[in-house]
Amino acid sequence: MKPILLSLTLLAAATPTLAAPSSDTIAAKGSPIVVTALVHASTMLQYGPITIYVDPIGAATYTRKADAVLITHSHGDHLDLPTIRKVLKPGGVLIGSRGTADKLKQVAGADLRILGYYEGTTLDPRKMDLRVSGFMPQPIHVRAIPAYNIKRGPEEGQKYHPKYIFDGYVLTMGGKHLYFAGDTENTPEMRDLKGIDAAFLPMNLPYTMTPDEAANAVKAFRPKVVYPYHFRSPFDKSSGNAEKFASDLKGSGVQVKILDWYPRAAVEKMMGEK
Repeated sequence: MKPILLSLTLLAAATPTLAAPSSDTIAAKGSPIVVTALVHASTMLQYGPITIYVDPIGAATYTRKADAVLITHSHGDHLDLPTIRKVLKPGGVLIGSRGTADKLKQVAGADLRILGYYEGTTLDPRKMDLRVSGFMPQPIHVRAIPAYNIKRGPEEGQKYHPKYIFDGYVLTMGGKHLYFAGDTENTPEMRDLKGIDAAFLPMNLPYTMTPDEAANAVKAFRPKVVYPYHFRSPFDKSSGNAEKFASDLKGSGVQVKILDWYPRAAVEKMMGEK
């Protein structure tokens, strides 16, 4: 039996681990929403002719210009001015939190909209330079949601992400509600969310929350699907956070989808920039 066991062992060792997909599709009215993981928290959304980037940074590869860019906060792994200037269409909508206003004002020609907690704005496809035929999306609504640390900070009396200046966002598009949490802990405002179809949650210490804390939040506000993101620190070391999070939610009725948020080329570039 030893040769057979040895052969099976060698076969298992030689079998490649299936890589996580880089994108996923959410069914929506008129056209599916395509979600693409770029790197860390950088995300591309495509809805018909509309392209939206959330927290785009330079390590990722961009193949499309953005009709709108959303920035959750001012840290370098979320706000990258050269990349925003590169990807945003002339006159495109640039949405940011109060803590990003001074930096985002440096993006010339953008339609800048700064949102405080629970403030909202609308992206009207009829006013965008889409230049396509066929399906024309209904207006997309963006609402700012509080994002902050409750207990974690660099030292006593300080928080990595203070309250009142940084945002998460809920995007309503095609009849679906997508929640991008940004950098935050398990806050009461997150737990109080209702009707979320897809949620994107961070889980890395010391900056955001543990997989257990993120799972407890999900059990409270119960999105239909949740995508763990922003789950490595450092970027080039596997954390197991996404897998632990998925394990915590087994049997909850909430679907967990793990995408490839740390492609090798992007990670190497991020590490080289540190």
